[in-house]
Amino acid sequence: ISRIVAMEDQAIRGQYADLQWFYEFMHHADVVIQGALARRLAAIESLDWEIKIAENADPVLGAEQAVLLRYAYDHIKNFREATKELAKSLFFGYTILEKEFSGYANLISRLVPIPRWQWIQSRPRNDWRYNARADSTCLPGEYVPRSDLVIAEFTPLFKAISRHFFSKTLAMADWDTALRAGDILSVHM
Repeated sequence: ISRIVAMEDQAIRGQYADLQWFYEFMHHADVVIQGALARRLAAIESLDWEIKIAENADPVLGAEQAVLLRYAYDHIKNFREATKELAKSLFFGYTILEKEFSGYANLISRLVPIPRWQWIQSRPRNDWRYNARADSTCLPGEYVPRSDLVIAEFTPLFKAISRHFFSKTLAMADWDTALRAGDILSVHM
């Protein structure tokens, strides 16, 4: 538990590499966690979306803007995948996507997810900075303008889940040790 607390302490200071690596391991190691995340992503994937014109908007201008917005979103090649990445931020605490632009009208063509462990957050300004080596002690990192990114931030569900995961993992290790040591009496004596 002290290691989790140390990683969370680093995260409070904006150094997320170790904690995000742990969350990623936890996500891949536990079938219950995988199931919870899969359910969230399936719900997001089932959603449809539309652009609505505000009731108090100019109808002609609103219709023109709706056409442009629909065109812009339809031309983001990985829109569905990017939406699912953003949904993962509820579990991991944040997701950062980098915008790739097309040549036409400077519209976004793709939203590229950057691994969570490659970001640090400078305090107290809360600027996100790229940490190419995913070094947990890397400061200050490479500045990336916020306008080049799409960022979703939440209090991570994995923060609470990590303690249960750790306790479960320790209990399983204790059980394995007891079985190897012969401390458990056989039912058939």
